[in-house]
Amino acid sequence: MFDLSHKPNVLYLASIERITAARRMIDQKPHDYVLVSYLAGLAVESILQAIALHGGAAHDAKHTLSMWLSKCPAALHDALKGSAEWNRVVALWDNGMRYLSFDALPRLFQGQGIRTREEGRCRIHRAARNQRPRGRGRGRS
Repeated sequence: MFDLSHKPNVLYLASIERITAARRMIDQKPHDYVLVSYLAGLAVESILQAIALHGGAAHDAKHTLSMWLSKCPAALHDALKGSAEWNRVVALWDNGMRYLSFDALPRLFQGQGIRTREEGRCRIHRAARNQRPRGRGRGRS
């Protein structure tokens, strides 16, 4: 059976849909930070997978952002790796976040000095900035 989720164009469109949903939820339901944070992180993961797979990388079904970034073109890797924004996203993204209750989210972010509403907004903006195509053919297979 052919798995469409491993196609760059499917992942790219999924990324756009996840970030759109996160933006809508942060405006309409500011209390659901767990889902907003998860959707924004998933958007980042999806766009990284799309770029890596478009470049010929194998899909390994892991949810590690730094692993996916290492499979992306060197220019993107060099631009993001080590930046304060990238380090913050990697530190806070946890695929298991979707299982958390609202009360458990602050414990996930504990020690980060981040208010959950602010972090939700930051993730959304970072994900949107990272998903914009740069150059022709980006996000297509």
